[in-house]
Amino acid sequence: MSKVDCFGLRPEAMVICTDITERFKAEEKINHQMEIINSSNDAMLSISLDGAIFFANSSASELYGYPTEELLARSIYDLTPAHLKDEMLQVLKEVKDACHVVRLETVRCNRKGHEFPVSDSYSPIVSNDRTTAVSLVSRDISERKESELALSTSHAKLRTILDETVNALSMTLEKRDQYTAGHQQKVACISHAIGLDLGLDQDTLDSIHIAAVLHDIGKICIPMAILSKPSALSVSEAGLVRNHPETGLDIIKDIPFPYPVGDFIHQHHERIDGSGYPEGLKGDAISLGARIIAVADVLEAMGAHRPYRPALGLEAALDELKTYSGIKYDPNVCSALFGIVDQGVITAQKGELVLCQSR
Repeated sequence: MSKVDCFGLRPEAMVICTDITERFKAEEKINHQMEIINSSNDAMLSISLDGAIFFANSSASELYGYPTEELLARSIYDLTPAHLKDEMLQVLKEVKDACHVVRLETVRCNRKGHEFPVSDSYSPIVSNDRTTAVSLVSRDISERKESELALSTSHAKLRTILDETVNALSMTLEKRDQYTAGHQQKVACISHAIGLDLGLDQDTLDSIHIAAVLHDIGKICIPMAILSKPSALSVSEAGLVRNHPETGLDIIKDIPFPYPVGDFIHQHHERIDGSGYPEGLKGDAISLGARIIAVADVLEAMGAHRPYRPALGLEAALDELKTYSGIKYDPNVCSALFGIVDQGVITAQKGELVLCQSR
């Protein structure tokens, strides 16, 4: 007997309709997000806390050289050079503790074993208030590293050229004046030691070194008869000598040094009480580099032989600096010098200054 409905009609079919608009929108949104992820130039991976890869975008496949299906059968450790396994373990440990590891510059290897530099950013994937997996975004930085290397090499070459130019200028004066041969280099070494003791940064140390090597370059315009005169100078002769800081500035002013070398050279005979020359500057109006070179210059000049007198010695030079520390000479610079003398960096042997190269 056929089954009929309550109205006595035989049903031919039953239709159940469900509104899937929201599901369709959700799927459309997911597909759109996947298009964005796969169009990214950065490699994107999702990995478990033990390193297993369970998602990879198209760029990850290209970067590491694996088909996507094969990459999903790999571990992040398969993409990590052996010597960096411990680094990867530490990264996953930090991310497991809900920490973000951002822009870690490291090295990865592709399917062929070729290693290349990357910048990695790791983020925790959290579910129910605990980290369950890790999201990794990797960017190949090979081109940037090559550019940095090329720039570094170019910088090193330019620095070598700069150093050789500075030394050539210094040697020009020293070849002409045998009595001051080595003076500028010794002042540079003393200045560098003082700068280190004061905790100056490398750029400032470099600028002081260059200026110290060239601080007397202006004397190249002073007649040798005056430089080597064994007796007291006349007023006019002394005037010529006192002009050498300005002459030195004129000589090097058009050289594009990356530091204020000209100021240091121009001011190295200024004194903090205003009694120096050529402009009678006082206190902080004198650059720190010039204040350091001034102290180093006094120490080396008094400790060395000159045509008009024998070497006065280290103790006499130190007495001069102690007497006028805070008056003519920067007290902090003098204190630093006294400290390195106490450390044995500067000593005296047979009446001549000796600089130890290591501290």
